[in-house]
Amino acid sequence: MAITSNASYIPTVDEFLGHWINVNSAISPPLTLTVNDASMERSGFLSIRAALVGADQDIQDKLNDIEIARADIEIKKTELLRELNLFTGLMDSYYVGTKFFPARPGAPSISDGREAFTKPLYDVKSLWLKLDAAPARPGLALPIVLSDGATQNAFGNKIVALEEAYIEAASADQDLRLAREVRSRIQLVAYATMKVYRQAVPTMCSAHPALLATLPRLSPEPGATPDAVTASSVFEAPDKAKVVHSAVTQSGIKKVQLRGHVGTKWDEELAVTIAEHAPGDAPEFITSFGLTQPGASVVMKVYVISDTDNEAGSNAVVTTRPG
Repeated sequence: MAITSNASYIPTVDEFLGHWINVNSAISPPLTLTVNDASMERSGFLSIRAALVGADQDIQDKLNDIEIARADIEIKKTELLRELNLFTGLMDSYYVGTKFFPARPGAPSISDGREAFTKPLYDVKSLWLKLDAAPARPGLALPIVLSDGATQNAFGNKIVALEEAYIEAASADQDLRLAREVRSRIQLVAYATMKVYRQAVPTMCSAHPALLATLPRLSPEPGATPDAVTASSVFEAPDKAKVVHSAVTQSGIKKVQLRGHVGTKWDEELAVTIAEHAPGDAPEFITSFGLTQPGASVVMKVYVISDTDNEAGSNAVVTTRPG
């Protein structure tokens, strides 16, 4: 393995950890590195791996928080848009030709951003209050109550709740940025350790050619990018995704990896390695990654990795657990 993306860090660290065991068995005393002016034994590098795993999980948790916050916004927007349309429909029935009708707001699009979506909501809230204070229109009782039972005060409270949902989503986005920074700092230490390891082993293990020949790489060797596979996915109850990919027929392939992250839009920097198998194994993966809660979605790609650690990713596939 080699470092090609965030998802490649832990598999690469695992190769170094495995090699380190063999080095410690061959030399005495066990190999100790100096990394950033501090001593680093294999146990310390194992702790770095644990920190990387924790950081990756924390990022996926933060992505879950973002998905939940965004879903909450969509639910609240849908409800408010429905009531805005009920309100304007009521105005069409009772207020045509009055001084209030020109102030009737148009409906926003459900895809509009925060400011564009909330402005007509506040217009409705204000106008509703004015209609309640004005003389009643023939056939219309005041204060106005929509057909779903909503009042002006309840509508205003829903706007406040939507604003709070936007704040929660912004906080979730910030939490993700902070989690990514934490992971980046751990990765810097991991990379520095592996770089020093590659520099130290040739000197410490000069009498052990087999160890030198199997020294893990940090970067892919020169070579062609392998052929990518095509992937598809389906949800399998109660909580799994089945990802199927086309057969790997090219020679010189050492593994096939499934990578992914919580969400629906692929981001290479957020993906982690979920599972892997040999190129001759059945061309499928079954995983519960990211699908622990109803309504959760996960986006994944299948990567083909060559003997020289060059790689190619498939199309992205999205699996959603029914709500």
